[in-house]
Amino acid sequence: EVGYLYRELPKISHEIEVKDILRQVAQICHSLISEAFSKLGKGLEEEKVLLQNQKHEYDEKLTHLEAALSQSSSRNLELEQELFFVEY
Repeated sequence: EVGYLYRELPKISHEIEVKDILRQVAQICHSLISEAFSKLGKGLEEEKVLLQNQKHEYDEKLTHLEAALSQSSSRNLELEQELFFVEY
């Protein structure tokens, strides 16, 4: 679970390592969602629209998380991660 990583990694790793790990996790999640979206059949238009909307929301949250990862403020990163992982 990504939330577990978010809570436990800071206890055993340096902040930069945690940022790198969480960035990789976010990229993997994005890839999995994109792959699932590309596999939907043409007969599933309603489901495709729903998944596309969810993907758009996820992409926006991912952009905010990546921006927080690039900033030096640990507090900004913590707040963004909390917002991101609350819904996922």
